[in-house]
This record gives sequence, structure tokens and C-alpha cells, in this order.
Amino acid sequence: MKTPYVYLFLLYLGALTPLYAQKTDSVLKIPIEEVLNLPVEKLMDVNIEVASKVKEKLSDAPSSVTVFTQQDIQNMGITHLEELLNYVPGYQTGYDVEQGKTIRIASRGRGSALSESVLLLVNGQRLNDLYTGGVSVLNRLIAVENIKQVEVIRGPGSALYGANAFLGVINIVTDHESNKILFELGNLSSKRIAGNFSKKTKDFTFNAFVKLFTDDGDRFDNVPDIFGNGEATQDPQQGADASVMLKYKNFSIGGRYTERLMRDFFVFRVINNYQNREFTQQSSVFATYQADFSQRVSLQLRADYSVDKWVASGLAIPAGLEVAPGFALNENFIAGPLLGSYYFNALADLDWKIHKNNDLKAGVSFSNTAITDVANLMTHHPVTLEYQQGMVAFRDSLTFNEKIPRNFIGAYIQDKHRIGNFLQITLGVRLDHYSDFGSSINPRAAVVYSTPFNSKLKAIYGQAFRAPNYLELYDKNNPVDFGNPDLEAESIRTIELVYLQNIQQHTRISTTYFNNQIANLIVLGDPVNDPDNPLGAPGFKNSGELSTQGIELELKSTIAKYLQITGSYTFITSKDTLPVSPHAASLVCNFHVNKWNVNVHGIYRSQMDLVSGQNDYALLNAAIRYNFSSLVVVYAQVKNALDTTYYTVTSAFSTGIANRGRTFQVGCSYKFK
Repeated sequence: MKTPYVYLFLLYLGALTPLYAQKTDSVLKIPIEEVLNLPVEKLMDVNIEVASKVKEKLSDAPSSVTVFTQQDIQNMGITHLEELLNYVPGYQTGYDVEQGKTIRIASRGRGSALSESVLLLVNGQRLNDLYTGGVSVLNRLIAVENIKQVEVIRGPGSALYGANAFLGVINIVTDHESNKILFELGNLSSKRIAGNFSKKTKDFTFNAFVKLFTDDGDRFDNVPDIFGNGEATQDPQQGADASVMLKYKNFSIGGRYTERLMRDFFVFRVINNYQNREFTQQSSVFATYQADFSQRVSLQLRADYSVDKWVASGLAIPAGLEVAPGFALNENFIAGPLLGSYYFNALADLDWKIHKNNDLKAGVSFSNTAITDVANLMTHHPVTLEYQQGMVAFRDSLTFNEKIPRNFIGAYIQDKHRIGNFLQITLGVRLDHYSDFGSSINPRAAVVYSTPFNSKLKAIYGQAFRAPNYLELYDKNNPVDFGNPDLEAESIRTIELVYLQNIQQHTRISTTYFNNQIANLIVLGDPVNDPDNPLGAPGFKNSGELSTQGIELELKSTIAKYLQITGSYTFITSKDTLPVSPHAASLVCNFHVNKWNVNVHGIYRSQMDLVSGQNDYALLNAAIRYNFSSLVVVYAQVKNALDTTYYTVTSAFSTGIANRGRTFQVGCSYKFK
């Protein structure tokens, strides 16, 4: 009888992985009424660094880039980054449940529950985790209260940033200058408190940020899980964030901490109220030094170290379920993963302004990362099924992954040259070498032409790669998938054509055409005969290609003195079935008069092939703010104001997964010196 019990346990392990069925400056520091009356070219041409690692105007960036300022985020009532990304052309986000409740980030037609095709940075520091390679498991509900601006590359960025800058790069620039506290209450018993504290002198800059939030979750009735149980559940969540930074002249040190606890709802595609839980934690420290050798040559040195932890538990075998003829468990078999990892990175970036029209950028980096702890947490012994009187960590041969280190080095060079007043050319290339799968070389080229007609034309070519994650390389003892240490990286070649047009002084329209050719797709293949694969699960392999094309439209306009409108539309097409809506749109209307600011915004999504029964839908949101003074603001906001029922894609269920209904919050913020 032992062998069937081992296999039953291994069936549980299959829930641990995705099914892979589908694969002035940057912030305008002037009163908002003056902002709304500025020419649109000044509103659009904030300074950014994400596109080429040098400060430049948004319209001159050699990439397709979307930027949100602190004021944008506050006016819209955005409470986490994933919500904001729905207003980026080509990006779509929504609930997923393959690893417990996550928020899937899809870019230009591709996305999964792990969001491993997008690179997430905070002030240039990489946050993607080792096991999944993505940002959806260890970084959920990303804080926005201390954001200065968000810079989003739409398209490949590996020529500068290396792995996982595949279909997009999101760089969060935090605010190190403001002093503000925020208090908020809402339905679902939601509470949010956040504070940003700064002090600046001639040589010193100090900043600290802290945030706490919690809610009891929305209610979802008669929701079936993989056992066919239809019952009510909820999705309560809570989290904490903290960061600190100290800068003395050209030297900076700091740290960041974040944790999230998700309960009930789905964990590994099963509902088990009051016992389902998922805890994630990420902490990091960094140090940077800026050496200016002259007005033309500067060197930045940076080192950062982060530690990740993931602990989850869900229902593996219900009590009373006959697991073998005449045998059933008396207690629920609760199980889950325990996973820990670390990441160390050191880099040097050299900036040489050869001429006022020529900027040379080069850099090298070294990284070391590994899984430090991996175990199965279970209430029953995995072989005998004997009840353990609680959760026990089993670190034996039946664990689900390997503690293998990964080292990689990278080097890049980029030349940015302006010819006259109309033409700018950017050329660059990066080499990355990994200890486990080899090397990847990724070039980029961009031409930006300023026409005499108050417009700009951009032609962009870029290549990128996605490093295979540890799930794909080393998973074992799993009926769903089996790792393949011989995998190669996925690769992509992208062509973009961009047209920017200013109409008079208050409207700008942007049109982008993109064509992606993805090769070496990592997919599941045939069953593998291996001692660590007793159920003959299919193994990962490199096979096939994917082609996506699309058009992205952006509009920004100050129609009247007090009214600003921002809109976007995306159309994506492919011969393959994609996990996104082929037609997506967003609209933001912001009205400001005297002490009042009213913001109405929403998104539209067309019918998606991978969510059966879900038609087109639109979500409407609104936020109203009243400025008692320059220091005190009170606000009220509502999300999904029409209480629209909608489902987003997940490979766990063909019907998709339900998202939250109407929620509302009221709060106040106070600025101080």
C-alpha cells in the first residue's frame, strides 16, 4: 500500500507549479491648476532614465515608454501598481490562482500567473524571484504611496537590463523628498495607513517609508474548485511595507522590506476556507556610490542583496475522500511549499559624455543566486499518510526542487548620438553568461527623427531573452511537470515603429506598431523516464515559435483649462491563441477647479478566447479629492463602480477566475515639513 500513497502525495505536488497550458523634472512640482494649463509637450516630456540609463526627455527615449507621475497616481486613487498597469498600452492585469491569488501581468499578448516576461525594478534594483523568474508570487499588491514616478518600457530591454526584460521593464522611482501620512477606511473592513518621512540638508538626505494594510476580502458564492466543490469563499489579504534610505554626498545605503499574507480563496486551485494561506516575504539592502571624475565622466558602483521566503498551505486530500479502495483519511491532508532564496548583485556603470551630442554608456555586473531552503510542509507523512498532529517540514528526497546556485555575469555598451537638431541614433549590445544554461547576446538600435511638423518618428529594433527559471530547470517528483537542466533561454526579436504628433500645444497622439518574433519557447513535451519522475510527468523543452503583432494608441490632451484627458487603445493579433483580450482600451478624465479634483477612469476588455462565457466588459472607477489647504486633503474613491462581474484568464479553470466587485474607500492625507 505504500506506493499508491506516495503517488497520491506526488499528485499534490503537481499543484505546486503552473499547468503551462498556455504560455520641472520627473514630477512637476507646481500647483495642479498650473499643470493642467501647461502645453502638453511639457507634460509629456518629463525626464526618465529607464530607456537608456541616462536622463532624457520622454519623447526622445529610444523605446516605447509610458510614464505616470505621483500626481497621476493620487488623482486616480490607485492603491497598488498592478492596477495602474491596466492604463499602459499593451499591458493587461487581472486575478490568477495557479499559485494562490496572484495578479497576472501580461504584455503585448503574452502573460502567465508568474509574470516572468516582465522585469520589475525599484530604483534600478531587480525584484524578480529565482524560482518563478517572475514578479507575481513574491511581489503582490506593490505599494504606490512612496512613488515619485513609474517608468514602463513597452518592449524588450535586455540590451540594458539582461534577463526577463523580455516584453517590458517596469522601473519604480521612489520619493525621497516628501513628508506625508495617509489614513484610509473602506468597505470589506479595509484599512490602509502609510507614511513617507524625509529630511534633507546640504550633504545628507534621509527617507523612511512604512505602510500597513488589511481587508476581509470580497465574497464569492458557489465557486467550484478542482474537487468539484461549489461553496462560498472570500479573499482576505494583508501586508506590510517598509524602506529606508540614507544618502551622504555621493554615497547611499538603504533597505526594503515587504510581506503579504493571502488567506482562503484558492490555493493551488482548491478552496479550503480558514486553512488556505500563502505568506511571502522579501527583504533587501543596497549601497551605491557615484564618482564624478569630471563634468563628462562619471562612474556608479552598486551592490544589493535580497532574501526571499514563500510559505503556503492548501488542501491536498480532503478528509473522507477514498484515496485507495476502502481507505480514506480522517483529517484533511494540508500541505504546501516552503521555499527560500537569495540574490546578490554587484555592478558598475560608466557614463562618458564624449561630446554634447554624444553619450557613451557601458557597464558590467556579477550576480550570484540560489535556493537556500526547500521543503514540503504537510500534516501527514508523505509515504504512510500517518497524521502528524500539525504541519511538519519534510526535507527528504521527495522535495520538489534543488538547492543549486546560479552565477551570471553581464556586460553592455551603448552609444547615443545626436546629429544636428533632428536626428538621434542609439546603438547598444549586451552579453550575459549564465552558469546553468549558457550565454545570450542582445543588440538594440533606435533612430529618433524630429520632423519640421512638430512630430517625431521612431524606428526601434531590439532583442531580449528570458532565462529559464528554477521551476522549469529543476522541478521533480511532480505529476504535472519535470524540470530540464538542459533548457536554453527563450529569445525575442522586436521591431517597433512609433509616430508622435503634437496638435497645437495641448494635445499629443502617439501611434506604435510592434512585431514580436519569439523563439525557443519553453513548453511541456513528452513524459520523461527518470527516478525523480515516478509518475512519468512531461518534461520541459525548447520548442516552437510565437508571433504577435499589434498597434498601440495613446492620447494626452488638456482640452480646457481645468480638464485633462488621457486615453489608450491596443489591438493585438496572432495566429496562436493568446491569454489576453485582443482589443483593450483605457480612458482617464481629470477635472480640477479651485480646491476640488474629480477623476473618472476606466478600462475596456474585449472577449477573450481562453475565458469561456466572458463577454466584453468595462470597469468604471472614480475618485474625488478636496484640498482643505496645501497640507490637508480628504478623498473618496470607488473601484468597479458599476459592480461588474468579470473573469480573468487562468490555466487552472477554463471559465477564468472571478475578480472583486465594487469597493469604496474614504481617507485623508497630511503633508508636513
